[in-house]
Amino acid sequence: EDELSDIYEVTVYDAPRIKRVDLTYTFPKYTKLKTKKEIDGGDIWAPEGTTVRITAIVDKPLREARVMLGGSKKLTTTLTADTVLTAFLKVTHDTFYKIHITDTDDLPNFSPPEYYIHALPDQPPAVTIEKPARDIKASMLEEVPVRITVEDDYDVSSLRLVYTLNAKPRQIIELPLRRVAKVEHNVELNKIQEFKSGHLFYLEDMEVQPGDFLTYFVEARDNHEGRNKQPVSSEIFFIEVRPFEQDFFRALSQGGQGGGEGGLGRLSQTQKDIFVATWKTEQKRDNFSDDELEEAADAILESQTNLKNMTEQALFQMQQRSILSGKSNSADITKHYTKALDAMERAIEHLGSQELADALRDRKSTRL
Repeated sequence: EDELSDIYEVTVYDAPRIKRVDLTYTFPKYTKLKTKKEIDGGDIWAPEGTTVRITAIVDKPLREARVMLGGSKKLTTTLTADTVLTAFLKVTHDTFYKIHITDTDDLPNFSPPEYYIHALPDQPPAVTIEKPARDIKASMLEEVPVRITVEDDYDVSSLRLVYTLNAKPRQIIELPLRRVAKVEHNVELNKIQEFKSGHLFYLEDMEVQPGDFLTYFVEARDNHEGRNKQPVSSEIFFIEVRPFEQDFFRALSQGGQGGGEGGLGRLSQTQKDIFVATWKTEQKRDNFSDDELEEAADAILESQTNLKNMTEQALFQMQQRSILSGKSNSADITKHYTKALDAMERAIEHLGSQELADALRDRKSTRL
């Protein structure tokens, strides 16, 4: 005869579940962004330094909740209501977070969801001289316009034009910035801010003379406080002051190799190239290892030494032509070359000791 066991009652509990995660972004000052709220999100995309408030809504009353950052760090978590929890975190690097919850029946969410945190680094500004965007020659009475574009992911704190006339101390001009592409970052964080600026070189007011060289570049400082000490520079460019009189050009051509104007032009262009290479190396000095810096300085030293030898040869040929022709109209050119050679010699000494900044100062006296 069959017998029945005792009758038992089985109660089924549903594990607690996260219904929605809302995020409130408080951005760092350098971004100049307004607070942003994201409904029904979870994954975090934000600039470095952003504070994010996490608000999670669950489907059952909770007894306990905790938010774990990167799997090991417990964030301070508060139950603001039976079914609402809140936590704060600061975005510093790429990582993730999980939300662990336990309901009033002591039932946890066994597989807590994992949310991604992507820290957006503050990119340095991009500085471009759009006009003239090349080395030029200008008369001593010309006005030379310089047009500048700066792009940055958030904002730029300052823009400066730095120029040097021959071997004189460098001059700095603070430039105004005009925003031309204002973007609402609250809509899309990866947009670029674009700024315009400019300057007009009044060469006549600068009392330049034929043969003078004006070197200039632009540097911008990021709005991020941590980056303010490291300005970003544009390419460096030259303005060579040309004379009006064609006789002056003919006189200069007597100093070129082979008796042509092209020889002088090649020497002058080579000196410019060496100057630019030295300037770029000095700008990136902190990024070089000792071996890389030594290799770069040796290459520049070799180029400068070769140019000095070529200039000495050109000077010798010019002096010989002057003796054979019985003309002395090249005395000024001879003096000009001699001064240039003296400056080259000093630059070579500094390059040998990797004193690039001192070599640059000497090269500004090297006008070919």
